[in-house]
Amino acid sequence: MKIIYAQEHRQNRKANVGNYFYVRTHSIDKFDFTGIWNLPNDATFSAYRSIYQYHPISKEFWICVVDESSTVQRISIYPSGNVASVEGKFRIIVKANHDPYSSRLIKWWNAGDGSIAYAELCAKYLKPRIMQIPQFELDQLAELKPQPTDAVIGGDTAFQKWLSTAAVSGGKHKS
Repeated sequence: MKIIYAQEHRQNRKANVGNYFYVRTHSIDKFDFTGIWNLPNDATFSAYRSIYQYHPISKEFWICVVDESSTVQRISIYPSGNVASVEGKFRIIVKANHDPYSSRLIKWWNAGDGSIAYAELCAKYLKPRIMQIPQFELDQLAELKPQPTDAVIGGDTAFQKWLSTAAVSGGKHKS
């Protein structure tokens, strides 16, 4: 999946005035201010937008996931143009568009593992004014769950061996 992004950081040195737009992902270490990401389907990324006029006027934060089946979306600091925007086929899992929600979401996301399940936990607990995600939810997220691709240690199970011999012998078990 191709995600096109352009970031911006403009600040007036004489005053605390500036526009900021950043796009980040847990899977890429180095970020340039413009470029193209080739992210796999289900990869997560975040976008941050803020405007300062001596104090934050607006502060917004999105957690998104690459989704090839969705339509092309765009998050931008300006209504049009390629400056300070991210564009591609993705869906927004959660959006916080003002404080204290945006600050809380940024803090949670930076402390997390960057997975879709963690992003959905952030979305679940953001609006009920909970200061942190409950520990039992984080523990459930960390539990190892069997996957269909997991291999059985020690080879085939007895049932799988029985099934293979039954299939070869036409359903009759050889004695």
